[in-house]
Amino acid sequence: MAFGSALIAGDVTYLASMTGACGGCKKEVSSAFSSLKGFKSISIKDAEEAGTQVATIVFEEGTQVTKEQAIKSLGDKASKFVVKTWKSKK
Repeated sequence: MAFGSALIAGDVTYLASMTGACGGCKKEVSSAFSSLKGFKSISIKDAEEAGTQVATIVFEEGTQVTKEQAIKSLGDKASKFVVKTWKSKK
């Protein structure tokens, strides 16, 4: 699993605002998202809003991932790690 690898032209980047992905839990979220097709890397940082984190997830060129797919990848942990927003970074 890659953390914070260099962006390559054509990569697709998504930003996810979520809750519950603090400290040691980041590894669980990273593992879940790494199961998505085309996954390359993830970086999770605390957001300005208390209790919220921002995940930057990079996928291979041409990969499209919906919020629903991201939530599904979390499986039974989706109630613990709540994906509030999921958007493509242009």
